[in-house]
Amino acid sequence: MSSTAFRPGIQGLRAVAVLTVLIFHVWPAAMPGGYVGVDVFFVISGYLITGLLLRELERDRTIGIARFYARRIRRLLPASTLVLVAVALLTFTLPPSQWRGIAWEVVASALYFENWWLAAQSVDYLAAGNAPGPLQHFWSLSIEEQFYFVWPLLMIAAGALCARRNWPLRPVLGAVLGTVFAVSLALSVYETIHAPQAAYFVSHTRFWELALGGLLAVAGARAMIQGEAAKIVAALVGLAAIAASAMLYSGVTAFPGYAALLPTLGTALVLMSGSAAARFAPHRLLENRTAMWIGDLSYSIYLWHWPAIVFYRAWTGNVPGLWDGLALIAVSVFLAALSKHYVEDRFRERGATPTIARSLAGGFATILLCLASASVVFAVIESQRPGELTARDYPGAAALTDGAPVPAGIAPAPPLSQVLEDVAAAYSNGCHLDIGDAEPRACGYGAPDGGFHIMLIGDSHAASWLPAFDKLAGARGWRMTAHTKSACPMVLGRLAKDPSCFVWGENMLREIAREKPDLVVLAMSADNMIVGSGTREARFPLLVSAMRRTVEALHAEGVAVAVMRDTPRFAFDPPTCLSADPGCAAREADAFPLPDPMPSAFGRDPAVPVIDMTHAFCADGTCPMVVGNVTVWRDYHHFTQTYAHTLAPALGRELDKAIAALASEPQRAAR
Repeated sequence: MSSTAFRPGIQGLRAVAVLTVLIFHVWPAAMPGGYVGVDVFFVISGYLITGLLLRELERDRTIGIARFYARRIRRLLPASTLVLVAVALLTFTLPPSQWRGIAWEVVASALYFENWWLAAQSVDYLAAGNAPGPLQHFWSLSIEEQFYFVWPLLMIAAGALCARRNWPLRPVLGAVLGTVFAVSLALSVYETIHAPQAAYFVSHTRFWELALGGLLAVAGARAMIQGEAAKIVAALVGLAAIAASAMLYSGVTAFPGYAALLPTLGTALVLMSGSAAARFAPHRLLENRTAMWIGDLSYSIYLWHWPAIVFYRAWTGNVPGLWDGLALIAVSVFLAALSKHYVEDRFRERGATPTIARSLAGGFATILLCLASASVVFAVIESQRPGELTARDYPGAAALTDGAPVPAGIAPAPPLSQVLEDVAAAYSNGCHLDIGDAEPRACGYGAPDGGFHIMLIGDSHAASWLPAFDKLAGARGWRMTAHTKSACPMVLGRLAKDPSCFVWGENMLREIAREKPDLVVLAMSADNMIVGSGTREARFPLLVSAMRRTVEALHAEGVAVAVMRDTPRFAFDPPTCLSADPGCAAREADAFPLPDPMPSAFGRDPAVPVIDMTHAFCADGTCPMVVGNVTVWRDYHHFTQTYAHTLAPALGRELDKAIAALASEPQRAAR
């Protein structure tokens, strides 16, 4: 019998994999490395599918690609489509700020590129704080299908080459898989070090795990461990490796990289151990009826468990404890059993197997159904888009700064379903630098030939101010340029978040010396911190000193400087709060939890005015989430582009004060 033929223990190993993932997602502290269950699945999948394809290739000298994909469609798409459509329909029970992201995840999951979508989100600074979506777990299914889109074609090519050259098939396939394994593992190690957020999701850092299972299948009986005692030891060591990684790894483990070798090689050992009949052999546990039953349900459990957890947490606001966690597990298993019996099995029964053409057509239809369900969400979002906003109906910041009347009965803009996309144009037109970029990229605003040149420099908090500065500069005939970069204020020191910040700061100093603007305005998040030892409080003076050195360097170039006090930040997500309470607000005393380096460094320096716009966000000790019928916050520390536009008049008055103060200092006067 082929080593990759059905073995009860493999179903038990699937049970181990899904249970580690399930426990990790329900109770992360109980099994902090339970995410390695996905890696166990990868190895099992590579082993079984490669074995299936290899038997067909050796028997028929080719692989029926259409037949292979038809089987995959019948196996995977009915259940996954059910979950995707259910999630799309339930999207409207979640906060509206999450709707668009979930709709895109339905699209990405249906087309099997969810892993790349999540990789892009993981390096998107503005998306970093978004709530986890109910379909994030589809990333692993995407990687598997991407692998099986390529691997059967490589096997066919290798088979044709072997037939033409009269080469032995298995050694050639082993060489191909060995190359995939080595290259992918090397990329996994490299990317895990240099781009850890994206490395977790991208395909080329994970293909080696499927290739490892494939290598075992190609090796066949030669890879199987012989002897009862040796089998028992191998299975025990393999299961111990999986358990150790599940218990000892955590969210801070550099993963996948080298760390993924422990659970994957452990899985390989269990597969190589075959089956053992001894009473105390671990195989007996993997082959018992309960383990096999869970293994049979593992795909459906995996599909249902994460949406159940996400919706439960969103609906109740609770993190699962013991009893509600057990209830979530029971619900996941119950839904899995129902979908397997009434959906999966109906499309897999031999007597009901449709033709290849019908299977492929059915797969196409299920994808269209998923896309249609996502389009419903998109349509609802677009239907909420407001028309032209007038200053009378939407006074925004003027309601706080100028006492402008606020008409009643008007829905706030932007609506919560669109608030996450309400950002400065700099993010879409290439003006704002991402993490890792270090070469300054200026964007012009206002009047290109204006007589007064103002330059705004800073991180994403500075970028939030761009619409206000742009509107103000245009109204006053100023020339304005902006240099903004995610997670990087202009500080002549090494910041903890992004190593490229220091290089960017040095480059910016040269850019400013070349441009000689009339006024430089520096803005930054108070969350920044200089690299160093000790607590945040102990390192804060280092940041203050670095800011002073930065301004001194600018003064040495004859450039006048003003700095901005940071804006509020909250311990909750404002759009989520607004979806539950239209009057959501925070105490001003709680809205500034971090010491601010700007007033700390320059609060008593008349040569460096501090622009404080707090009065445009908070009044009477309260910071409302909606001001003047305008939604203020897109997340817990970035305000919306729509609100920024309404800040221009108040910002202009504060800038006038700063310019007047600088004019009174002859040695610092703005030219």
